[in-house]
Amino acid sequence: MGWINCCNSKCGIRFFVDDTYEKAKQEDHSSFFCPNGHGQHFYGQSETERLRKLLGQERNVAVDNANTIKRLKGTNAALKAWITRLKRK
Repeated sequence: MGWINCCNSKCGIRFFVDDTYEKAKQEDHSSFFCPNGHGQHFYGQSETERLRKLLGQERNVAVDNANTIKRLKGTNAALKAWITRLKRK
């Protein structure tokens, strides 16, 4: 972080921004300007956004796994009851 090149191909000036400022702009995707006045912004996902999305996906997998375990426990109990009934016959 720190040094940024202007995205305007005719300008291309390299300028320094504070790490805190750069991180804030990456998070909120708001515009800022190079020293020559060309508008800039970060359009990709920030690290925080990427990690939140990954956490959400992992949480969904955990919920799906918990639901599968519940379903299998119910199936297991039903099978045990069925086997018990067969043995008694």
